[in-house]
Amino acid sequence: MTAPGGSSRRRLLVVSGRPLDPYAGGSVRWSHFARELPALGWDVSVVSAARHGTSSAPPAPEERPPPSAARRALETANHLLRPVAERTGVRPVAFLPQPHWAITGRLAVHRAVSRRRPDAMLVTTPPFTAMFAAAAVAHRRGVPLVCEMRDLWAGNPDYDAGRGTLTRLEERVFDRARLVVTVTPEARERLAALHPRARDKLQVVPNGFSPDLLALRRTDRDHRDGRAVVVHAGSIYATRSIDGLVRALSRPGLRARVRFEMLGGVNQRALDSIAAAPPDLERSVRGEVPRAEAIEAVRNADVVAVIFTPGDDTAVPGKLYEALVLGRPVLALTDRPGSAMERLLHQLGQDGGCARHDDPDAIASAIERLLDTPPAPVHPRELAQYDRAALTRQLAGLLAEVVDGR
Repeated sequence: MTAPGGSSRRRLLVVSGRPLDPYAGGSVRWSHFARELPALGWDVSVVSAARHGTSSAPPAPEERPPPSAARRALETANHLLRPVAERTGVRPVAFLPQPHWAITGRLAVHRAVSRRRPDAMLVTTPPFTAMFAAAAVAHRRGVPLVCEMRDLWAGNPDYDAGRGTLTRLEERVFDRARLVVTVTPEARERLAALHPRARDKLQVVPNGFSPDLLALRRTDRDHRDGRAVVVHAGSIYATRSIDGLVRALSRPGLRARVRFEMLGGVNQRALDSIAAAPPDLERSVRGEVPRAEAIEAVRNADVVAVIFTPGDDTAVPGKLYEALVLGRPVLALTDRPGSAMERLLHQLGQDGGCARHDDPDAIASAIERLLDTPPAPVHPRELAQYDRAALTRQLAGLLAEVVDGR
């Protein structure tokens, strides 16, 4: 069998610290790539850690456990272990959810290499322990390795407590990789500063949106029951916080005007913040939902809130591109002016919804602007470079260069 252009088909082994479930936010990118790369000459197989404590499909709403139980235990463990771990320059969450997979995952990767005999191996992170399992086996078996950093690990304040420990660990992986892929130019420059030897290996393949979302695009406004709907679709974890957003929505001028909907896992801090809101603020917390349900909620929203982890100003999450292509106004809660997310929205003429995540005054003003004078939706041609069909072609080209030794 030959690939487009007559060349032999190639085999790619993808290593992930969690299953590539199509409903999970961080996995959507690779669910699409794995589905579309075969048309570009790549046979894709996946080896991953099992989903921690659950099946690979989301439970039905009536089966979901109270959202605080597991997270409360994790936060308690993090609180107890943090003083000891930080003496080594590492925060406890840096190796979660399955720290042992850095070692035990090597057997699964080794077996997959023996079975599939890949031309290249790509490890996608987070979770970050997968990159140690992949790098060890790739080095031992002589398979060209690509390391994809969808989020930063070393230098990320959620994981890194200083002392250079994570930088040194990460460098061992990068030294064995032929290519290191990240998702923004800002992340590439941050990695280049941390790892000067890897500068020439660094490439950007942005987050983006599935092309089928264009058919769902809306440019109208429909308040249904008279209240505007503000939606946050995504997990609240680590230092990501909705405190400022809830305080802004709780103000008398807004809480009579909006309904707040949250979809995705939430930490205890977020639950406490929501519980403390005035009772007349309409809100719902639906927990993890199938991806189609999350997309429909975003499509029907009047404002889509996108929050990124404070201290990491190199991130542009995939949910931002999805909101933009669906034609929805975006409330972007950032950590500081000039972040990657704010710069992108400024380029697209959508920065009227930018505010500091911890500034309720600025958040309230941004929401009012988006409701009263929403910006014109971004034209699809301005988003074409973030279409995952184009991104798949870009990735396929980079993989071919790795295999060909260029």
